[in-house]
Amino acid sequence: MTKAIPNKGVKKLRQFMKKNDKNQNEISYMVDISPEHASRVMSGKYKPSLELAVKFKKACGIPPEAWLDELEA
Repeated sequence: MTKAIPNKGVKKLRQFMKKNDKNQNEISYMVDISPEHASRVMSGKYKPSLELAVKFKKACGIPPEAWLDELEA
């Protein structure tokens, strides 16, 4: 199994969490997803849908395009 590499969205989410003293459960509540789903997103194993990316924008200020891999941009 290949190891997922965090993209810019994951890095920005981790920065937001550290700056705002938020944990994974709080983030999952803020964007209305399960903690398990948040874990997959944060590990880089799952790329958020456009709908979820918009929720991250509203809750955390992370632009939806940050979730795109550099090769897709």
